[in-house]
Amino acid sequence: SAAVYARPDKVERRLTARIFVIAAGAVETARLLLLSTAPAFPDGLANRSGLVGKFFMSHPSLEVTGRAGEKVYPYRIGFSTAMSRQFAVERGRATHGAFFLEFMNSAGPTPDQIAVASDQWGEALRKQVREEFGRRLGIRIYCEQLPERASFFSSTLLDSGLTSASSTSSRSWLGSRETTHRRRGGCLWPTTTAHILAGRGSRLTKTRNWPGAGHCVRSIKQPVK
Repeated sequence: SAAVYARPDKVERRLTARIFVIAAGAVETARLLLLSTAPAFPDGLANRSGLVGKFFMSHPSLEVTGRAGEKVYPYRIGFSTAMSRQFAVERGRATHGAFFLEFMNSAGPTPDQIAVASDQWGEALRKQVREEFGRRLGIRIYCEQLPERASFFSSTLLDSGLTSASSTSSRSWLGSRETTHRRRGGCLWPTTTAHILAGRGSRLTKTRNWPGAGHCVRSIKQPVK
């Protein structure tokens, strides 16, 4: 067997081997297989079942930010180090989507962002930065998504001119990913995060949907029963 590929110079090359391993992640692996059509494989490689790119799984997520009454010192490290799986293993998982919580280390504006957005100068600006910075608590909620037929790659993904599907918003190439199971889990997010923020004396200031399909897990070739 052989693979035809091109480097950034766009010159096609041919590589022969007995076995090829495709390890391009959940999105690009399926895309590569679906685009690799031939007379013997009209629906793409390894796709006799017609299910490559179907039953897509990711971690749809939501970010919630609250303003704390005291300093919570964000941005001390570049990545999150605290998570809770309390709601990922509870008994209700059979009826609604489970979710886990990530407590972010980078919530709210940085000092330079506060300064750029301000109309203050000198000592007044320094005072504003001291007062505003470090009072934001951020929680990111990752929801369970089961491998369901309603989650699939659309034809947009198969545009051969697309250089990287992973760099675009999932909404442009992913079919319906909203399922009853996940919606029922989503009903628990507001109450849960509100209780956490209130426990720290914080009030909700912003809610933001994740722009893409964060943590693309996989698509599978066979349905899960």
